[in-house]
Amino acid sequence: DDVILVSPFPLVKGENAPGTKWAQGESVHAHMKNIANVIASMTFKNVVWRTTNDGLAIFQADGDATLPNGKPYQNHYLMMFEVSAGKIKRWYEYYSPVIAARANGVPLENIP
Repeated sequence: DDVILVSPFPLVKGENAPGTKWAQGESVHAHMKNIANVIASMTFKNVVWRTTNDGLAIFQADGDATLPNGKPYQNHYLMMFEVSAGKIKRWYEYYSPVIAARANGVPLENIP
């Protein structure tokens, strides 16, 4: 319930702190519920998982998605999860904001 989602490369100027978009708790849950409105379907290819003994899990993959308008969207992802007591406490999600902007019709000059 106290999970924090951090996206170090926000898509739009002014999203939370400079250079970082983050959400916490219920905002993360709402974000996950809203994904279906943003991405119609997604699969991950070339998946690599790494874990450490101190509660860090790293996920790397190529995302192959379809947007609700039927347009394809492909990006590369690197996610890190800090885990404690079997729960994700902090989730960092890295992807190319340039690819995301182009796929969503956001002018590149709007990217921070």
